[in-house]
Amino acid sequence: MNRVNCKFSIPSLRDTSTPDEPVTVRPYNHAVHPVPPQGFGVRRATPADAEPIADLVRRFELEFEGESELTADELLHDWREYDLATGTWLVESGGGTPAAYATLRFSDGVYEADGYVHPAYAGHGLGGYLLDAVEHAARIAEIRGTVLRTAVAGRDASARRLLGEHGYTAARHFWRMLIDLAERPGPPRWPEGIRVAGVAGREREFHAAKEEAFTDHWGNVPEAFEDWRERRAARPDHDPELSFAAVAGDTIAGVAECSLRYGGGWVNALGVRPGWRRRGLGEALLRHSLCEFAARGLELVQLGVDAANPTGATSLYEKVGMHVKLEFVVYEKPL
Repeated sequence: MNRVNCKFSIPSLRDTSTPDEPVTVRPYNHAVHPVPPQGFGVRRATPADAEPIADLVRRFELEFEGESELTADELLHDWREYDLATGTWLVESGGGTPAAYATLRFSDGVYEADGYVHPAYAGHGLGGYLLDAVEHAARIAEIRGTVLRTAVAGRDASARRLLGEHGYTAARHFWRMLIDLAERPGPPRWPEGIRVAGVAGREREFHAAKEEAFTDHWGNVPEAFEDWRERRAARPDHDPELSFAAVAGDTIAGVAECSLRYGGGWVNALGVRPGWRRRGLGEALLRHSLCEFAARGLELVQLGVDAANPTGATSLYEKVGMHVKLEFVVYEKPL
């Protein structure tokens, strides 16, 4: 029902333009290697840069999202999916202060870009430079991709305009939804024959059920069990007791994988296998998860969801009392 694998944000100049205004797409010169604006240098990121880059990202997220808790350890964990020597850009001011940062990775035929500009360096053209740099790298890479994908906070009108000028078009909208547990959503009502269980000892089956539940979701990339298990266990916010399975007999029919983020609860994934949908399993799993968070004394729970989710997840979340807190817009550009 919901799984948002990543969030991308490339800010640009601050202005009062709206993303719906017509823009002129500037031609891209494939023969010219992008260089940073005058007064800035660029190099690849190294593990030693984790803390200053995490600070840069935190400052950006506070500017556009109002909250951030990214740590250097979490960034190092995320970097395991990247080749730092070829897929990162760290832009520094003349004094060596990190001013902007971007990454690029290839996944299932698509190049995914992720970038940030420190709010103190907005207006210097660093957002445009990062877009040119990642596009150039994607076009000359030995692995051929069909699309370059990135995303921005919906409220960042300047970044959305910049993407339009670079030939990107909006492809999808995602929401971050929130519930205040002071509202005390009601307890779960399990369909007849369904019980809730923990995941210990059934991780492989839990993973298989999760993969099947998300097969038809936009942008979904299958993940091998070993990769999922390693990634999950290595996350600083991982708590094995915050994953739940809706079980029918001996079959896992639905899954909820949760964690602790942003000072509260976070639903990483909530899904029901196709053959078990329209029976109330998703709502029961979500309510069970909310009750577990409340029992731990948490006040807020959030999740990310595709606004056009084909399973009707957004209506379900609103039904239990969640509301939209933030919007992110995914943009694409054909290569």
